[in-house]
Amino acid sequence: MRRIDYIVLHCTAGSQNQSIASIKSFWKNTLGWKNPGYHFIIKANGEIVQLAPLSQIVNGVKGKNANSIHISYTGGQHGIDNRTCEQKEAQEKKVRELKCQFPNAKVVGHRDLSPDLNGDGIIQSNEWTKLCPSFDVAKWLKSIGLVLACLFIVGCGGSKRPIVESVSTIDSTTVTKSVRLRDTIVRTPYYKIGVFKSIKDLVSSKDPITSNKGNATVSLWAENDTIYATAECDSLEIQLQLRDSIINTLRQRLTEKTTVQQVKYIPWTVKALAWIGGIAVFITVAFVAYKIFKPKFL
Repeated sequence: MRRIDYIVLHCTAGSQNQSIASIKSFWKNTLGWKNPGYHFIIKANGEIVQLAPLSQIVNGVKGKNANSIHISYTGGQHGIDNRTCEQKEAQEKKVRELKCQFPNAKVVGHRDLSPDLNGDGIIQSNEWTKLCPSFDVAKWLKSIGLVLACLFIVGCGGSKRPIVESVSTIDSTTVTKSVRLRDTIVRTPYYKIGVFKSIKDLVSSKDPITSNKGNATVSLWAENDTIYATAECDSLEIQLQLRDSIINTLRQRLTEKTTVQQVKYIPWTVKALAWIGGIAVFITVAFVAYKIFKPKFL
């Protein structure tokens, strides 16, 4: 998939009743384009028609198409914003959907990508190359209170400690056995969730706005002037899901290590002589002590 920097909004600058066929015919026969001008067109009844996959580059804005997605609505002739309610709703829905998919993309109008002739960093109306999309996109985004919460949840865990270890002595031989995991890193799935809701809806909603994906859940709610976002990941559920698929793999990755330590054999005659020598030393020490500290009554 291409890197997407812009989500560009357009108008067809024609009648709201334009047919998709007539627009495509104009591109092909009049302009000589091989690719369409937009990825999506929103008809007057709110129907969204996709003309090209997002991976395809279309002819939306000269010099900006490589990293852009283009959405148009039928209408906007003579610079007049005549979007129907259905078109506005469909446009907002599609923009929220694409912002969730491409959170770093900037939503702009076609005219907002006009050259900055005076270099002040602001595209003024006298710098517009076109009136498209016939409405102020920045003000529209503010009016719908676009709120985005994107969460990235990555889980992993692991251990390389012995899971079985025993020590035993047989005759004069010490045997230590330990079972260790060569590599037990387990990674849980990666989830990316986007939640869009207007600030007005968040404030009026009694319950948090939630979105789920896999084992991850994100909640968004507002209290007074503060917006809160939380994310949860059910690690126990992930563990149970991974258990069956991992257990056989772990069995194959176990390694058993046996350490044998030989103890030198000592004959019983040597042990007997050692005992006799010890007793003799004890008697000698006791005799010397008796001579030195001889009791007075003896």
